[in-house]
Amino acid sequence: MFLAKIEMCTQASAYRMIRRLKMDSPEQQEKLDRRATRKNMEKILDRIAHLNGADAVPPEAKIWKGLRSKEFSRPIKYFLWMSTHDGYKVGPYWSKIPGFESRGECQKCGVTESMEHILTKCEELGQAEIWTLVKDAWKGKTGNEIEILFPDILCCGALKQRGETKEMGEMRYYRILISEAAHLIWKLRNERVIRDRKITTQEIQNRWKYSMSLRFDLDLAATARRYGKQAIQPQIVSATWCQTAEGTGNIPQDWMESSTGVLVGRGRQRHTPA
Repeated sequence: MFLAKIEMCTQASAYRMIRRLKMDSPEQQEKLDRRATRKNMEKILDRIAHLNGADAVPPEAKIWKGLRSKEFSRPIKYFLWMSTHDGYKVGPYWSKIPGFESRGECQKCGVTESMEHILTKCEELGQAEIWTLVKDAWKGKTGNEIEILFPDILCCGALKQRGETKEMGEMRYYRILISEAAHLIWKLRNERVIRDRKITTQEIQNRWKYSMSLRFDLDLAATARRYGKQAIQPQIVSATWCQTAEGTGNIPQDWMESSTGVLVGRGRQRHTPA
């Protein structure tokens, strides 16, 4: 029986099994249980309790699982995981390296840099502008205001999702909005700090539109029947993108019936990075 199971095991499934065994080992868990990680997890739990009530706080395992939400691309999964562990080389990391202490400070704000500062507080061009676009997009779809704090970014994949198609679509859109925005802010920060690039407001707007437009096209393509059980239900995709700038006018009425996965939005104006 054991040999039969080994024969049925693919290279990908074997890798996942080995990785899971390694991640679940006491030695690896001890390495991940860092003070910065615990601090971020406490912020996440407190934020969820504030939003949904103390009785609705999920177990930590669900929050970690949410970082691997299928709504996230691989780069975004890695970005959220690293941010939760405070694993990027920002802020206090540089204070330990003689001669490079100045790299730990935000040159615009004059404070010690942190991922929370970069994503939600920095006064450099990019952070506030992108979150304004996110708020406008969310209000346009749902009619509701939205507040984004640092823990909201880290736990966006673990928030409760109800069974109604409309509510599931809104939650998918929320996850996409928050994760794409945070990742773009991080990339813009790196281009500005590491590559010394000057970024304009127009470029920020163009790159945000491009990111969301590309994500919309990928969602449409993912409904193709050739993906079998891995395909996304057309109803969920429609509920995700209806009443959004990307979806309005770009989802034909007969699309869900045909469900071919054709990129019906290719004929519209594309927003490419400046």
